[in-house]
Amino acid sequence: FLLFTGLSNKNISNQQQKLLSLSLSSSSSLFATPLNTVQVSSSTIAATRTIANKNESSKQSQEIIKSFLNEMNKLQSNKEIDKNVMKYFDENVEFIDTAFYNPIQGKDNLLRHFLLFRNSDVTALSLQNNMKKKQQQKRGARALGDVKRNIVIDDIVSGLDTYDDETKNENQQQQDIVCVQYHVEQIDGGIIPDTLGMTFYTLCGNKIIRVFDVLEPPSPKPGDAGLKLLNNASKILKLLNLDNANDDDSNEYPNVFNGKETVKNHYDNVATCLPNSFRFKIDSMVTMPTSSSAGFLPNFFPLPNNNKGEKIGLQWHVESNGQVLPFTRGLSIYTTDNTNNLIQTAVSIPEPAVIKPGIFNLISNQFKNEPSRIIPAFIWIMYMYIVFFSDGILPGANALTLEQRTWEEVRDLSLNFFLVSPVLNLPFAPTVHPMLEGVFNLLLAWAGLFAGFLSDERKDKPNILPFGPIVIGMQFLTSAFLLPYLALRTSEVDFDDSDNERSIVYREDISGSIQPLVSEWKPLAPFLGSVGISSIVWAFIARPEFGNLNERYASFCDLLSIDRVGSSFLVDLAIFALFQGSFVDDDMKRRGVKSDEMVLLKNVAKYVPFFGLACYLNFRPVLPSKDE
Repeated sequence: FLLFTGLSNKNISNQQQKLLSLSLSSSSSLFATPLNTVQVSSSTIAATRTIANKNESSKQSQEIIKSFLNEMNKLQSNKEIDKNVMKYFDENVEFIDTAFYNPIQGKDNLLRHFLLFRNSDVTALSLQNNMKKKQQQKRGARALGDVKRNIVIDDIVSGLDTYDDETKNENQQQQDIVCVQYHVEQIDGGIIPDTLGMTFYTLCGNKIIRVFDVLEPPSPKPGDAGLKLLNNASKILKLLNLDNANDDDSNEYPNVFNGKETVKNHYDNVATCLPNSFRFKIDSMVTMPTSSSAGFLPNFFPLPNNNKGEKIGLQWHVESNGQVLPFTRGLSIYTTDNTNNLIQTAVSIPEPAVIKPGIFNLISNQFKNEPSRIIPAFIWIMYMYIVFFSDGILPGANALTLEQRTWEEVRDLSLNFFLVSPVLNLPFAPTVHPMLEGVFNLLLAWAGLFAGFLSDERKDKPNILPFGPIVIGMQFLTSAFLLPYLALRTSEVDFDDSDNERSIVYREDISGSIQPLVSEWKPLAPFLGSVGISSIVWAFIARPEFGNLNERYASFCDLLSIDRVGSSFLVDLAIFALFQGSFVDDDMKRRGVKSDEMVLLKNVAKYVPFFGLACYLNFRPVLPSKDE
């Protein structure tokens, strides 16, 4: 029977049928003669031990997954993810979350994924959020991610991968598969709509090495829309090269198909929509007796109490003429009845098609939870249009015209970066209007001061846009990098473990090897502050050939009237003055400063342009080191 369990859901070859008959007949004649008893019992004992070991491995893998999901349900803070959840994963784990386009490779990237998307509502596995009630009230608790919830297992199938795929390496170590069907409930037991999902876990050595997770589409369900899309797309598939395509798709229905006739009509419809060249291909399959998963059968698919059948978990994709189709992967769980060899129930969930909701849902939830993010987002859109693409709003030609004078001006200003070349009177130092030089270098010094907030990017506080590259980009395109980061960054309050006990942030927690040194470097503020002062002085008194203050101011105004670069610098100065205080409150929190402490320093940092920020970075408390 156990051998039959491993073969009953494949196309059994004649040789396999003979092997099955032989094993059954051999076991029935064990006691025929002493010789047979001796000869067969040794192989039977070995086979029994192998089966027992496989069953024990399957049960152990199943318990590992249950324990993992239980830890996900118990999470109260981000540090618990690293401590209690990541221990289940292999260092080189591959996590395929079908709400996203690319798989997550490696344990560190998976931790970042869990932390970044924990408060969203894209998939249940990535995004559990059991924040304490006070924290939810503090943030407004409007999104699904702000409701305390639990993953509830509906069905589970575990065992070895029994699908005999010719592409698999015969010497490859067999791995345990655990297929889980689940839904998500609020803590009071209320089912959250559109949270039915399936996950295929692959385990090796008691570690999860691969995860494939799909979630049902949101309501209203797409129904036949996906099938019709595939039907239309099939007409041009022969014109496309799909050799390097990934495999994906999504179609789901609002109601369960009950009864054989209803299912027949559904498959007739599928056959009508899909071209004949389409084939469903199995990637992995796991089987187990129905009785082994008692207590996990879906309540909407009740089975008879006397059912003796199998449960089959499948991972599959769709091909056309042997070519893998994009967006056509999915998972299914079937139950069969061994008395009549018929399928009793089937649950299938394909992955989302074309537009993956992952990152979009996260951004949407961020704006719902903190509507103030709309301000930098809106200003960024206006900034990009006005500075780079518009005509007539700012003087000068837009960036698309590639005006030669503009690029020459950018080159000359770059050569005089921080006034080093003109002060040293280097031979290649170009002559530029001193006020334009002063504005340019003041702006870059101001952009450099934001490096003092590199602690905003940490292992336990990732951001959609990593802050290190943003700070570097600000040296080139200033507000074009700062504004989207402000709109999308993760707020420190989201990661506060409790109202009374603040999480300690150490220098070593800051992401990267260079960022902690730059962020906590005490000379940073005095150095950039002196650059700012020098730039202002340079603008007023340097290059005497530009005349006295009135003359150079008049010539500077004449320059700005035709110069897109110079006028955009003034826009950047205004934006920096408006948003320089955006990091201060969160920076104080991670340094253990309460809201009613160091109020004067906070206000200076927020409301005194440039010099207030430099003063704040110089006098703020330092982050402790783990070595101290």
